[in-house]
Amino acid sequence: MRLTLLTIVFLLCCFVTRAQEIVFPVDPDTGKVTYSDVVQVPGATQAELYARAQLWAAKTFPSTDATVQLSDAATGRVVARGWDRINIVVMGFGNPFKLWFLVQLDCKDGRYRSIVTDLEYQGEYNPKVTVMSAAQQTARTPAEANLLTKNSATHNKKGELRPVIASYRKQTDETVRSIQAGIKAALTAAQSGGVSNSDF
Repeated sequence: MRLTLLTIVFLLCCFVTRAQEIVFPVDPDTGKVTYSDVVQVPGATQAELYARAQLWAAKTFPSTDATVQLSDAATGRVVARGWDRINIVVMGFGNPFKLWFLVQLDCKDGRYRSIVTDLEYQGEYNPKVTVMSAAQQTARTPAEANLLTKNSATHNKKGELRPVIASYRKQTDETVRSIQAGIKAALTAAQSGGVSNSDF
């Protein structure tokens, strides 16, 4: 009896969890999915936060196709464009995609704002796929079609999210939240008391 009750509770939890959909933040002016976070960093100056933001961007975007697009010390703004790999599960197999994004960091005394937006998906070229050209396989597509749309391509007749779209949504949300966590760790970290430039 106890095992049956636990099984029923487990199945109900799975059903409830499956029914929940991620609600993505949307910028009302652009209509784009836009994650924004303002974090207080007491005692940190704009210059310190800006230097940390630059270091974070340099470490995060080292490849040639990911770039720091703007770095302005006067305004405390760093803008970078890059990508992170996600694996979209289709019929039980992970398919590698690049999730492109734009990060804007605005630093002020005691706080910073991070904005992650302009999300795009880009497939990787697979020569075994003959129904699509290389250009079609690697074309970038705005993420909003998969993240915000509710139609027959994204949901079944019962209104349930299709597994492929659920994979896009889950991986996108987790990736962007991971980016924001990395930014927070880098910009709020206490400065080490190690060797300074004045010692050289």
